[in-house]
Amino acid sequence: MYLNAFGSYKQSSSSSPNVSNVVSRNTRILFEFIGTEFSVYNGKAFSLLKVSSSMVGFSFGDFIFTKKTGSRIHASSKSLKKPKRT
Repeated sequence: MYLNAFGSYKQSSSSSPNVSNVVSRNTRILFEFIGTEFSVYNGKAFSLLKVSSSMVGFSFGDFIFTKKTGSRIHASSKSLKKPKRT
């Protein structure tokens, strides 16, 4: 099952029947979703998200990140070898 932007439910063939797929990160979290696990697509893979009561009213995209974090992620081997200018 996944939700589209209009809030309609659709069945999908997921391996686990308790986990629902959400493709649109813009979909709002409703009160009925508390305690449910969702598999949210971040553009590359599906990430697991369990909905709690403090998440109601926010969108799924607020809790699933699309980019990696950290300074070493964007550092290349060339930029690490360059000497610092003084």
